[in-house]
Amino acid sequence: MAFDRSIIDRFERGGELLRQAVAGLTPQQLQAYPVPGTWSIHEVVVHMMDSDAVALDRMKRVIAEDLPLLLGYNESKFVRRLHPHLQPVEHAIDAFDLGRKLLAITLKQLRDEDFDRAGIHNEAGRKTLGEFVELYVDHLDHHLGFIAKKRDLLLNAKPHLGRSDEELIADYEHGPATLRTHVGGLSADDLKATPGPGKWSTQQVIIHIADADLAFAHRLKRIIAEDKPIYDAWSENDFIAHLSYDAQSIEDAIVTIEATHRQLMRVIRALPAGWLDRVGVHSQRGEQTARVVLDYATWHVAHHLKFVKGKREKLGKPLAG
Repeated sequence: MAFDRSIIDRFERGGELLRQAVAGLTPQQLQAYPVPGTWSIHEVVVHMMDSDAVALDRMKRVIAEDLPLLLGYNESKFVRRLHPHLQPVEHAIDAFDLGRKLLAITLKQLRDEDFDRAGIHNEAGRKTLGEFVELYVDHLDHHLGFIAKKRDLLLNAKPHLGRSDEELIADYEHGPATLRTHVGGLSADDLKATPGPGKWSTQQVIIHIADADLAFAHRLKRIIAEDKPIYDAWSENDFIAHLSYDAQSIEDAIVTIEATHRQLMRVIRALPAGWLDRVGVHSQRGEQTARVVLDYATWHVAHHLKFVKGKREKLGKPLAG
């Protein structure tokens, strides 16, 4: 199937969209953490610049070289170690915008068959130029969604996304309900497929949810039991890199998620009123109420199941209904 050249225009407009997404925000808002455990808007913008620097190199090499080897990188370590908050947002957007506009000039000169040229990604295998262009358009859209959510929280200050405490607790309790549906009918190869360079497989996503759920439950238990406990951040990418996710059992992971929610709910049901206002201290994000941690734990499951749904569609096995 011929490459849809209209995607080039979407790619070229990326800088404009990113600039619009952060317009009017103060430096304090750009560096705030309205969703605990995730990047600030400032960090997202600098990540987009860094990611595109890698993307531009990959695509240029695919155009110019025959089956070049393309290396992955650890985005979390970039954010953690490259001091993104010291890099001005406007400069990051300028670099992102200019890089896309310059490459778009080249892309528009190519023949349709040139978009079938490919490189070999060391993690995701063979990827064509057309797949890369589409991937990085989707990558920006993905992060613009995060920015919009963070912006809404910062400007409208909606407590735990507008839910009552009862609704928040119910959402946490029922969060794992569709896990088995999301992975049902997938073969072992499907579960381990990575439909996109640098993307996690469905198996990695589900096991990541299990590891994250254990961390969230532990934080909540400490906030409930201790006075302003300090708890550490953790690197999800390092867990995937070093904990043999592909050798683990997805069934064990789902059982772990279900049991973690079920066991914590027994604790929650026995607590007196006001427990959601108790506070812990995240080693990177600062003070967080139990309400904020529970909200993020609830959002986290739903967030990653959306990715699983998208992966199924790319594999040609969409969810029924």
